[in-house]
Amino acid sequence: MKKTFAVLTIILVMAGFAFPLLWIGAVIAAIIAMSAAPEGHRIDGRRKTGGLLGGMVDNIALMGKTTVCPYCQSTIMKSAQKCPNCGEWMKKQGIGSGNKKRE
Repeated sequence: MKKTFAVLTIILVMAGFAFPLLWIGAVIAAIIAMSAAPEGHRIDGRRKTGGLLGGMVDNIALMGKTTVCPYCQSTIMKSAQKCPNCGEWMKKQGIGSGNKKRE
């Protein structure tokens, strides 16, 4: 949906040079394109936050809840027992789900 309104904005802007009333439609389509929710989900499984500041809101929501997989270097949840990207178990390193490495 976001791409559709972005393309519509470009078309209305170009047509607005011939018919100035179409500029209003271009502004409305641009606002919808910027505020539409992005596709996909965050690492914690929730849908991504839309809007101009959506990415920053998502980063703040996940702050302190994520870690880096020691095997593939991707960002994963601290509570993960197995990396969803490379498939390695986190218990080997004592990472994730609050487990501490036993000595």
